[in-house]
Amino acid sequence: MIFTDVILLVIGIAIIFNYTFYPLILKVVSLFIPKFNYCHPEFQPEITVIIAAYNEEELIADAIDSVFEGDYPKEKIRVLVGSDGSTDRTNQILAELSTKYASLSFHCFGRGGKNNTLNKIIPLAETEIIVMMDADIRLNENALSIIISNFADDKVGGVIATQNIENEKNENSGSAGVLIYQQYENFLKYYESAIDSCVNAFGYFYAIRSKFFKPIASDLLCDDMFTIYTVLENKSKVKFAPEAMVNEVREKSLENEKHRRLRASAGGMATVFHFRHLLNIFEYGWVSFFIWSHKVTRWTTPYLMILLILLTIMMNSRTITFQVILVSQLILYVGAILGFFVEKAKINFSLFRPFLFFVVINYAILLGSFRFLKGAQNAIWDRQGFSSS
Repeated sequence: MIFTDVILLVIGIAIIFNYTFYPLILKVVSLFIPKFNYCHPEFQPEITVIIAAYNEEELIADAIDSVFEGDYPKEKIRVLVGSDGSTDRTNQILAELSTKYASLSFHCFGRGGKNNTLNKIIPLAETEIIVMMDADIRLNENALSIIISNFADDKVGGVIATQNIENEKNENSGSAGVLIYQQYENFLKYYESAIDSCVNAFGYFYAIRSKFFKPIASDLLCDDMFTIYTVLENKSKVKFAPEAMVNEVREKSLENEKHRRLRASAGGMATVFHFRHLLNIFEYGWVSFFIWSHKVTRWTTPYLMILLILLTIMMNSRTITFQVILVSQLILYVGAILGFFVEKAKINFSLFRPFLFFVVINYAILLGSFRFLKGAQNAIWDRQGFSSS
């Protein structure tokens, strides 16, 4: 094998590491880790559910209803809502709901962004455990009970739920890609949790011990990653609760997924940079390895894809390695192009959707890295939402 082939092979492996080798490493390592059950269903302390909302008149009532309609003792639930300069009927609906639920209180703030709203509302919580929730989430009946039961163990400082996309029909590349991506993310979180701790938050619904909360440092950062990483830097565990199922009701499309991934990657990079001490593997062990493998390598993928294209164009080789890498790229990009035209024609044909989703999402990560480098990310969110996946 010639030197240029080695370079191509290394880059190719680096591109697929996050999607193939890393999950395999997690699976193998978990076989040697003793299983431990952190859940104790009888553990039901008082909790506070936190919701930051902006113009959620269509969603906020059902979200709050789902909190109180579950099997967690209602007398132990307090809900705090921060309205971030909402201009629709959100505040009026919250006022009406506060007469229905005595333990619901809401605060109206000027438009300042999600992080600013959370920094104002979370310190008002008086319970040991706080639950973060978005307005487009509907809780399954036992979601709160399961997620809270993990806190019976003092070593657990945070717990992440699992997401189901409600009424998703797999009708476009955005929804199809999200469903595949969700399964992949759940796999990683499950085995990271089994080995040590999750390092990628599910921003729509998760819980932490309130003692670990500290004000989110700036609008550049992801609120969910920042909150989870404060738990990790204190060397407390962040666990994944796959049985704690919640439903996301906001519709998916390729365009809004690109928008979300762009914001998520920019904010995620800023957050990891803020917590860069967690990258010290000698100090943080598995957590550091997980961040490098789960987050950092993923953010390098679009740059490696561009580099691989350029090297393939510049090189003229007949080796098997070169041919395999060339054909693999052709399949990916031709599949993405065909997927784009199928999408535009509104043809329900799923074969090319994963190719298009992969290319578009990596394009979004590339744009997100530019935004991070310019310091242009902010936490004033719109209806397309924000996630740090």
